[in-house]
Amino acid sequence: MHPDRSHSLLQVGSPARRGRALFNDGRFESFMAAEDRASSIEKNLLTIRHSFRAYFIRLDGSECDPTIRVILVESADARAVYEAFGTWLQCRRWITQVSECAIFGDQLNVVRKRLELNCLATIKTVRASVVDLEFAGFRRADA
Repeated sequence: MHPDRSHSLLQVGSPARRGRALFNDGRFESFMAAEDRASSIEKNLLTIRHSFRAYFIRLDGSECDPTIRVILVESADARAVYEAFGTWLQCRRWITQVSECAIFGDQLNVVRKRLELNCLATIKTVRASVVDLEFAGFRRADA
């Protein structure tokens, strides 16, 4: 081993083999700390609740159990759009599952009645995180 380069070489069993390296000048530690901060910021962004407007559109299907398309459009500047397809019961469960703010039964009854008339129905505010939306089965529609 060359004596001038001994500080930059990792040895078997060193902390680098467990995911961390110890360089004498601390470069790797600062790199890993920056990477950990970026990772935690990304995780926090996924769990922040965004405000969406929910649109319900009746598609094909029987009178008693039609297929419904739910579109969630972000109310802020980003304008993210998520969508899911399912029966009315599934859609109702998704919206109540992902929404932070209370969705009242009378709101859902109005949506159901408008869908029975083949009309577009909306809920003005649904607050949900990206993680909750993806877990419920919504997918990004604007990407």
